[in-house]
Amino acid sequence: LDTTFDKSCNGAVNVEYPPFPFTLNSYVSAICETSVSMDEVHLSEKSWNPFISLNIPLVLGSRQINSYLRNLGFWMAEDLFDISEKTTYIDIVNQYKSNLDIINNMSYDDIYGYFLNNKNRMLHNYNILGNQKFVFNRNNYK
Repeated sequence: LDTTFDKSCNGAVNVEYPPFPFTLNSYVSAICETSVSMDEVHLSEKSWNPFISLNIPLVLGSRQINSYLRNLGFWMAEDLFDISEKTTYIDIVNQYKSNLDIINNMSYDDIYGYFLNNKNRMLHNYNILGNQKFVFNRNNYK
């Protein structure tokens, strides 16, 4: 990172990177993707944050984003969150809000226990990303 830890803790981070001092001390990464498109999956650097940070992933994005990530092999905490495909923007946002409510209603011990019980799954996510070879293929962008 090109931002000092002290500045990063006060929100002055380089916007090209997640604020690592916070994400590395979090149990859940609640991500809001740049675009919520109904017709395509849009992934930015934000979607990779829970995997890099070894956090429980919760991603707000297009209607197919969670199934797309699951098909790549990522664990998406589907036993905790409703990540079923929704067909309207309002349903996607309401689903995300309901998932945030799940976290909000959990005690610290419950979240910590869930985190510990799923640490191997988060490590699996990290390893998928670490072993992934990213190659641009125009056919993937229709």
